[in-house]
Amino acid sequence: AREDPANRGRYFLGIGQDTANMSLNDLVGVGAQPFSYSPIISLGDNEMIKDSMVVDALLQGYLQAANDARAVIAGGETGTVMGVVQPGQADLAGGSVGLIAPKERLCHAGRVEAGLVLFGLATHSPHANGFTAIRKIGESLPRGYFTEMPSGQTFGEAVLAPTPSYSPIV
Repeated sequence: AREDPANRGRYFLGIGQDTANMSLNDLVGVGAQPFSYSPIISLGDNEMIKDSMVVDALLQGYLQAANDARAVIAGGETGTVMGVVQPGQADLAGGSVGLIAPKERLCHAGRVEAGLVLFGLATHSPHANGFTAIRKIGESLPRGYFTEMPSGQTFGEAVLAPTPSYSPIV
C-alpha cells in the first residue's frame, strides 16, 4: 500500500473486510449465525492511526463485513505494543460471537459421515488464511506484488480482493 498511495483506501477497505470475515466465516462454518464482531488492532507505533484514509477504510471494511453477516460491531480494542509489533506495522485480529439454534445445527468432526452432502463455494479471491503461501509466491515473482497478471491486475491487487462473507449464502 505504501508503493501505491492512490489505492491505499481501497486496499485497506479489503483488508478490513478480510480481517472480519476470517472470524465471522469461522462461525458460519460451524453452523452459527454471527451476531457480533469486535476488531483488535495492535500497533507498533501510533503513525497508522494518524492516517485518516487508512483508518476510515479499515473501519468501513469491518462495517461492510459485519453488515454482510447481519452482525453488529459490538466493541473493539486498539493498543500500541512497541517492541512486539514493528513500528509502522499493525497486527489485525478480532473475535465474533454467534448463536447456534437449534443445537443440532452445530457442525463438527463427529457429524461428518458417509453420505453427508458438502457444498463448495466459488470465490473471486484467495482466502486470507492462505497468505503464507501467497507471500512465498509473491517473493518469487520478478516484480514481487507488482508483477502484472494476465488479467491486467498486479499480483498484489489480485490477492487483496477481499474474502467474501459466507453468512448470506449459508
